[in-house]
Amino acid sequence: MLAIKSERHGSVFDLFAGKITCGDDPAVKHAKPAPDIFQIAMQRLDGSLQPEDCLVFEDAANGVEAANSARMSSIWVHDMRFAADALAPPSCHGATERVVSLLEFDPAKYGLPPF
Repeated sequence: MLAIKSERHGSVFDLFAGKITCGDDPAVKHAKPAPDIFQIAMQRLDGSLQPEDCLVFEDAANGVEAANSARMSSIWVHDMRFAADALAPPSCHGATERVVSLLEFDPAKYGLPPF
């Protein structure tokens, strides 16, 4: 699954080499919208992280719901391939913020450095 997910964003995925968690990972017992995948990813990134320290980027409603269940903030990166998502209000499924492109994301709003 990682090969498919990283196909168009290899340089971003390279930043997290060895710490990426996908839905087919044996440690993930329950699929989204369960929080398992994000909780495992948080532990793998840094065992001292807390949910409030995490910011999830998601392209699907189930992922946003999973981030909510994990008590993490989420940025819903709107995927134009999903027509139903296009009609959803920005707060749909509890996303902290919704953007159409990562270029719209303002890291300063979350205390992060510019990219």
